[in-house]
Amino acid sequence: MPAGCTSADHIADMAAFWGLFQIMGFNWKLCGRSDVANFVAKSATEVGQTELFLKYLSVRNNGALIKALADQNWSEFARLYNGPRFRENRYDIKLKQAFDKFA
Repeated sequence: MPAGCTSADHIADMAAFWGLFQIMGFNWKLCGRSDVANFVAKSATEVGQTELFLKYLSVRNNGALIKALADQNWSEFARLYNGPRFRENRYDIKLKQAFDKFA
């Protein structure tokens, strides 16, 4: 069984996407949680989801996601967050449109 897992439920939790930002459960450590169950519990509220997301962004890729957001470099953020095929779903364009709409 993977580290941090004690049951089949925990394995399923690690394999699922959680919250508004769709962070996979296996990223519980990157999100600053003690284990996947703690991560899942934190995902129960919008505030918790936002806190997990911000921690994830600040740790993953050594802060490159935060830098891409600060620079409004939507394609770099989408590449780092969604993977190299981000253009297929126009994630960079959608991010810019959402930013422009709410700016």
